[in-house]
Amino acid sequence: MLALSEGFLGLELSVTLSTALVDFFAKWGALELASFVFDKMKDRNVITWIAMFVGLAQNGLAEDASKLFSPIQEKGVAVNSTTLVSLVHSCAHLGFLRKGKSIHVYLIRHGFIFDVVDMTALIDMYAKCGKIQSAESLFNNNSITKDVISFNSMITGYALHGQGNQAVSNYFRMIKEGIMPNHSTFLSPLTACSHSGLVEDGITLFHRMKEDHKLGPTEKHYSRLVDVLGKAGRVEEARALIRKMPFEPSSAVLETFLSGCRLQKNITMGIKVADRLLHLDAMNTAVYVVLSNMYAEARRWDKVDYIRGLMRKHGVKKTPAYSSF
Repeated sequence: MLALSEGFLGLELSVTLSTALVDFFAKWGALELASFVFDKMKDRNVITWIAMFVGLAQNGLAEDASKLFSPIQEKGVAVNSTTLVSLVHSCAHLGFLRKGKSIHVYLIRHGFIFDVVDMTALIDMYAKCGKIQSAESLFNNNSITKDVISFNSMITGYALHGQGNQAVSNYFRMIKEGIMPNHSTFLSPLTACSHSGLVEDGITLFHRMKEDHKLGPTEKHYSRLVDVLGKAGRVEEARALIRKMPFEPSSAVLETFLSGCRLQKNITMGIKVADRLLHLDAMNTAVYVVLSNMYAEARRWDKVDYIRGLMRKHGVKKTPAYSSF
């Protein structure tokens, strides 16, 4: 800080250099330094304001970030749609509905022509801020040509709100309108199927991904389908799916499977999965906790004590308020 102070006392930094410093410090989480440079600047351009805003937003300082948009408006700083989209994304990330709505109003009042990028950002913001109907209304605006990203945002919104049927329906609507899905398209509806108990829909989506669209499922897709099957009590099918994976299942996939085993009280299979997980990482607290809970639910207290003994032996400590995956 002293070096920076001396630098500002000794020479006048250009707007470009100062902005670069604000952006650099903010991205690395050094907000005290970013704010110091920002406050020392006599002149700021739109990039400076946005760099500071996004830095605050990404570091969880929502209240401080929100205070910067008003000065942008008051000082008449020229903003473009790219800038405003950045602000909207930050509001979505923070769940900051009030500020997101004010930016939407600003776009309308200042005559910005909405394109698919602007609309998608707003859809994402409203969905993540709990206003799925507002997101849906924007999405159904026929004046904007939709693309795979806007469809993905709407499908994700439905998934976030537990509306599995709508998420699946929008996938089929997407296909009907001639828009080809990508890998991201299938993640949200698979999650929605899991939460909504839409097992057959989840299986259909997974197979359509491979057979109709020639998209190879990733680890995340397998994990989501394992979750769909596990929650529906179809543990053997989930096990068969894991065995058919074209690559070694990761801890994430196996942990999802273990959660399914616990949910269905399948201790025998749960033990096998837990053993495999602990071979991958003997310090995985979550595995010990889930296994201990499974034994406790079955009232097998001797096994609960055994698991706790293993945890002590390996120096594994349960995180406070931590219970399972």
